[in-house]
Amino acid sequence: MICSFVLGLRNINKSIEDENIKIKKYVNYDYIKKILLKEGISYEEIKKITISNFLTKDKFFKDKTYYIKISSLDSQCTLKLLKLLFFYKITNHTILVCETEFRITNIYHNSFWAKQLEFDKFQERELQYKLKINILTPMFFKVGNQYISSLNCNYIIKNLIKKLKNSSLYNENIESFLKTFDINKIKINEENTEKKYINKLDVEGITGSIIFEIEKNISEKHLLFFNLLIYFSFFSGIGYMTEKGYGQIILDRDNYFQKN
Repeated sequence: MICSFVLGLRNINKSIEDENIKIKKYVNYDYIKKILLKEGISYEEIKKITISNFLTKDKFFKDKTYYIKISSLDSQCTLKLLKLLFFYKITNHTILVCETEFRITNIYHNSFWAKQLEFDKFQERELQYKLKINILTPMFFKVGNQYISSLNCNYIIKNLIKKLKNSSLYNENIESFLKTFDINKIKINEENTEKKYINKLDVEGITGSIIFEIEKNISEKHLLFFNLLIYFSFFSGIGYMTEKGYGQIILDRDNYFQKN
């Protein structure tokens, strides 16, 4: 099972507001990776998780609970990760994130940011020919040695397929099916995006909304895969360095939360 969950973290420094500790972006993965490696979770497994920025508009830490979203694309890694985090929670173990010590207050499995993706259950959904996503953090790609920003639909779909191949969803059936799947039948029907410059990477990432559309003369199986791939983007993100929180996606409510 692929899943995302939300980690509630309470800072344990009572005078933190006086210290003005800045909340940095795109660094949570590096801190948590160190913890997981120390606890025996392999580098290959850690490559299959994505970790968001703190889900807050605060610029500096305050004396309150903060939240981050963690997604795991591998079922075995999910089990190891949750087992470790629950152990940390019940033992009041502290973790260092963004140069600040936290205790885990809760692990949420059912919320706007916490969802599961099981293929059998997904097949029961009402399938759509148009699907909308919102790109919350800058999306960009790595082509050769260069970073590029692009709304080329082929870049996006091929990137998602590559991530899907590295997930526990991928099996012989999907591998066989991909040989007949024509990504050129998918296009971007509408977009409302803007570019945001990422100083430390010297690249302009893309944020905003995109509506994907697939041709209507396709088979039910192709339509299912199209829906699965776009839904999968919520867990995997789109583009390069998604493990650190770039290219983070939320799904349009009309597509996934009202009709299903």
